[in-house]
Amino acid sequence: PPPAPHARAPPPRRARRPALTPAAGRGGVPGPDARTHPRAGGRAAPVAVGRDVTNAEFAEFLAATGYAPAVAHRFLAQLVDGRPEPGTEDEPVTFVDLDDARAYCAWRGGRLPTEDEWQLAAEQPGWSRGEPAVWSWTGSEHSDGRTRFVMLKGGSDHRAEGSDWYVEGGRHAADYAVKLLVPGLGLARGATVGFRCAWDLADDQPADDQSAEEVTA
Repeated sequence: PPPAPHARAPPPRRARRPALTPAAGRGGVPGPDARTHPRAGGRAAPVAVGRDVTNAEFAEFLAATGYAPAVAHRFLAQLVDGRPEPGTEDEPVTFVDLDDARAYCAWRGGRLPTEDEWQLAAEQPGWSRGEPAVWSWTGSEHSDGRTRFVMLKGGSDHRAEGSDWYVEGGRHAADYAVKLLVPGLGLARGATVGFRCAWDLADDQPADDQSAEEVTA
């Protein structure tokens, strides 16, 4: 007789900080990858989402930590000797990948916002965009077992033309997202993707405690 089908285990409850790498199971065998879990929606606690991180702020991080990525290809290609050119200090930092963005947010005591947190914050009064507007990395990284992808939010003022392979240009509504397949070797860094940081707050903690300007519902 054919073998009985394996029962699928129910998805785990959503953690406030989902794991980004497979957890070890019994006998050292990797367990389920948290990146493949379906989105649960909702928030167990409020989250503050900051402004677009700027060239000057990222340069401060470099000076304070000596951070250097494992693969430096295209890293901060817009800077000169690790410093922004005059007049670009307050522009959103670009040419950073997921690891670069996560390292900066960890230095600030935060993390990248998830796709849903970014959207909820963007729907609040007082939300603003850096100039020029760029896409935002989020912490919503996923894998289907073959490819690795992450959700981008926000849209960009830049509109690439000439090929159907280019991502949609222009600024987009808060509920709009793009699924970006993440390549290696530094190729995920580009001129139109930056990031924001997020901080988990206690129920009675004001967002001002983290120098952030937006708070999710």
